[in-house]
Amino acid sequence: MEFIITATPIPTPTDLPLIVALDDNGLSQRAGENYTLTCTASGGGNGTPTYLWFRNATLLSAQTSATFSFSLETETSQTLTFSPLREADTGGYMCTVMSNSLMETSETVSINVEGRNFVLAL
Repeated sequence: MEFIITATPIPTPTDLPLIVALDDNGLSQRAGENYTLTCTASGGGNGTPTYLWFRNATLLSAQTSATFSFSLETETSQTLTFSPLREADTGGYMCTVMSNSLMETSETVSINVEGRNFVLAL
């Protein structure tokens, strides 16, 4: 009796595509308040991913503004926090994630910052 055994390879993390999502957490976009965007990556291998943030297709860096910061939450997500959000922060934001030899960019999230509400006492 002869047996033929076939095996289907199980995908490893390096075989999975890199998927990137950008979430604005549904928060208000009012000047003077803190605001956070979260970029989440899945798949794309075992290495630690590199995150790049863009506003209106221009690369952001922590040195370009004192009002936002980057924070690596886990190996699969990074946040961009505005503290505080300014009207000048209005624009389209994207994140690009690079992992191993893969690179993927999120959809654009638009931020339209509203001015502060002031109460005038007479």
